[in-house]
Amino acid sequence: MSAKCPKCEKLISHVNLEKMGIHVNSQTQWNGVSYSCPLCQTLLSVSMDPIALNSDVVENVVAKAKKLLGR
Repeated sequence: MSAKCPKCEKLISHVNLEKMGIHVNSQTQWNGVSYSCPLCQTLLSVSMDPIALNSDVVENVVAKAKKLLGR
């Protein structure tokens, strides 16, 4: 499925993804990703990195489970 870029108005079938930090009060808090048009590089969206977020959740659950089990 193709979508139209809001700036260059060309049809795009994929986006460029780049890692970036998401800051709160000038401190990096989360790993993020940006999505941009591959033709004109217009920023389309920014979000938390779902893979990094999932990894962080798994690490925290394992660490808490180990703590509860006394390991």
